[in-house]
Amino acid sequence: MTYHLFRQVRVTVLSVALLAIGLSDGVSAEGLSRRGIVSIDINKITDVLSSNGDSTVIPKRCVLHLPAGLENKIARKPNQKYAKFSEFYRKNQTWIFKMEITMAEARGDTLINIEKLNRATKLGKVVLAVHNGHPIAVRTPMKPANDAQIVEIRK
Repeated sequence: MTYHLFRQVRVTVLSVALLAIGLSDGVSAEGLSRRGIVSIDINKITDVLSSNGDSTVIPKRCVLHLPAGLENKIARKPNQKYAKFSEFYRKNQTWIFKMEITMAEARGDTLINIEKLNRATKLGKVVLAVHNGHPIAVRTPMKPANDAQIVEIRK
């Protein structure tokens, strides 16, 4: 049996097994929770950016600054075409600024550089927290180090 045929058979068996599990008691929340699959409301953990008929999904707490006049870029009920963030950003970089942060800043272990954030907010663009070019949620630190200023993250 060749590798590709073996792989195809394995994928088919796995698909049938997953289908059987899903159909055994429907796709009810009770059935999923019994199997350890947790149902998550995607709207509670994400925001949707929209512009010119395109939308993209970003994590909540990723928007560090939302200037007046650009509130309509956060969609309430998107019914448009979805795009990957990289494609969406390429088309909309006139109103989006990606601010690169470290994982320690995203986790809330260290504070975001306030001078860097202030410079970014003066651009008049929506400021998004990114790590390695990808949107990331930012936690606000529980306790500031010394007299450091806490930046309020948009919730």
